[in-house]
Amino acid sequence: MHTPSILLALSAAAGTALAHIEMTQPPAFRSRYGPDKENIDYSNTSPLLADGSNFPCKGYHLSNPTSDPVATYAAGSTNTLKLTGTATHGGGSCQLSLSYDNGQTFRVIKSIIGGCPSDKKEYEFTVPESAPEGNALFAWTWFNLVGNREMYMNCARVRIVEGVDAAAKAKGYKRVGGGGNGTSIGVGAGGCSAPTPTSSSSAPPSAAYPTSSASASAPPSPSPTPSHGSGPSSGSNSAFDDLPEIFVANVGNGETTVEGKVKIFEELGDDVAYGGGISARRFRA
Repeated sequence: MHTPSILLALSAAAGTALAHIEMTQPPAFRSRYGPDKENIDYSNTSPLLADGSNFPCKGYHLSNPTSDPVATYAAGSTNTLKLTGTATHGGGSCQLSLSYDNGQTFRVIKSIIGGCPSDKKEYEFTVPESAPEGNALFAWTWFNLVGNREMYMNCARVRIVEGVDAAAKAKGYKRVGGGGNGTSIGVGAGGCSAPTPTSSSSAPPSAAYPTSSASASAPPSPSPTPSHGSGPSSGSNSAFDDLPEIFVANVGNGETTVEGKVKIFEELGDDVAYGGGISARRFRA
């Protein structure tokens, strides 16, 4: 009987799969950390197939294209990506992105050059203010520094909502300048309030105020109505659409990364972080 050796081999294989890295916040499709406990993929830490047949998102976004979002982010807000796992393969480079067309295109919202991932498993990212309201795919992609030439990708369905400024604008408010004392004034359904200036030389803090009666009477431009699971159903956002698409390699597309060389993406996007001995200064040099 070779049962012990077989069990040992299976255990080693499982340990190898689970030792890689997985996105836990937001939880990826079919993740053991997500809400779906009936269809868990315990190999969610493994890379995409070398032939690219399960790119993007391992195809999990297609099996349930109208699944509920697992996280909600406001445009302009800063949030935290969380990863788990031990086999970082020397780090490498990562990108975070959003897709509003269910995986046809992914727009980069953050690039991390070098040292991703490392012992640090949490990374802050900011949702662009230009990100449209609606459901989207949030993707984390990773190109390891050492080991086989692979591409790792986890995806989650998220909801993007309007930021504070966008909500104020939709209600017929405008942002006005004022004193810099840091006073924060919220905009609610009943309007807003602010300290009354004691003199003409003292302006109220920066706040959202109703526009004049003439401009307030004009209805605000409607936001695109999102279709469930597929982002905005109409309209476009040129600022968001101008963001670069994610880098794709090692999946049979003719693009390959070089082992031992940190990948510096040709298109970094607006938000860039550096690690693993790579710095912005060194990069520019």
